Amino acid sequence: MISHRLGSAILLILVSFSAFAQNNRSAVASAGLDTNPCSVASPCRSFGAAIAHTNAHGEIIALDSAGYGPFSIAFGITISGAPGVHAAITATTYQTGIYITAGATDKITLRNLVLIGANAPDGVVQATGGDLYISGLLVRGFYDHGINSQHGNLTIEHSVLQDLPNYGVLIGNGGTGFARGTIVNSTIEWAGYAVMADPKTRVAIIGTTIAESAAAVSANVGNNNQGDSTVTVKSCALVHNNNALFEDGESGVSSIYLSDSLVAGNHVVATPWGGPSVIYSFGNNTVVDNDSDGTAMSPVALK
Repeated sequence: MISHRLGSAILLILVSFSAFAQNNRSAVASAGLDTNPCSVASPCRSFGAAIAHTNAHGEIIALDSAGYGPFSIAFGITISGAPGVHAAITATTYQTGIYITAGATDKITLRNLVLIGANAPDGVVQATGGDLYISGLLVRGFYDHGINSQHGNLTIEHSVLQDLPNYGVLIGNGGTGFARGTIVNSTIEWAGYAVMADPKTRVAIIGTTIAESAAAVSANVGNNNQGDSTVTVKSCALVHNNNALFEDGESGVSSIYLSDSLVAGNHVVATPWGGPSVIYSFGNNTVVDNDSDGTAMSPVALK
């Protein structure tokens, strides 16, 4: 027979274990509480609280429309708004919407979220990490970066980035080898540098519209030949920008390849600035109604 004291001790252990139990699937909701266990039946109120209750490689779902607050991620996870839900993250002064410091082999997915900057610098920052997959995001109003990936590989699809006066998407490389970026079927407008590939990167942009920006597509090798960068643009619309294709070669080589794309209504089509950088055309593009072609693009044969 278990004594009253021993029974109380066992109950305390079970309660403590339950309080710290982790979910493979967590949830947040407008009526949730951050003191809840963040389960679907008993959701939390913020993504930050739900992350603390979720196992690595697990997922968090926003069940209904609400603002769920900025958060940080330090391990592989999926964070999603349910279909039809307006899962908003509003960052205010000096805040980052989503800040990532994950491991080199971690995989992070952000899906169906709305990030709004209210005098805030950055929408999404990947300071460290492995693969970052972004789908169905609206990112607008951040004065420094919409999406800033400085480590690992970045994929963006079916997303909209707007009103980003400095950078729309900045892809850098804080690791070894080449960082890779892929942007597919998305829209970037009203940006400074809409897409910037920094040294030691390989970037592909497919089926994407870039409009009303200072520079639509840019490749950069930085000072002291930090490493070359290459951007391939396929089946895109680069329209009504100041510069459609811009390269900052300085002391190294950056390359932009243009294929099967519309380049229209821009102030300047091609501007390779400094160094031996080259902008290539496969000869199958529609280039029309621009103020200036700028520097002639170099032909390259289709294969």
